[in-house]
Amino acid sequence: MILQKGQRYRCQNRKCSAEIEVAKGSIEGEFNVRCCCGSEMKKPYSQPVLTNRDVDNLALCFASVCLLIGIVLLHDGASNSDVTQTATIIAGAALLSLGLMALWFAMKSWVEWRRNYKNGGR
Repeated sequence: MILQKGQRYRCQNRKCSAEIEVAKGSIEGEFNVRCCCGSEMKKPYSQPVLTNRDVDNLALCFASVCLLIGIVLLHDGASNSDVTQTATIIAGAALLSLGLMALWFAMKSWVEWRRNYKNGGR
């Protein structure tokens, strides 16, 4: 097991509950970390973090789906001259505009990220 600087490990024995923090990383190891009481030590649970890049990817997928459905609904509604197609045209236009807005916000966030990346985070 490779230990990295800053990682925390807790003893699995409830009576002991010792905790260590790695001060210097290891190159390689064959066994799991053990406590002075002999029990195995594990890293405490840390909840996954949703990053801005993940949110941007979700926004791009959402925008693509809305744009595609909106275009299909608009095409189907405009190709028929039936009066009942009004709802289809309105729904298509609403989804198309929602997709364009989601795409706009995702691209705006990406442009800001790229600007910060090129300026070195200044």
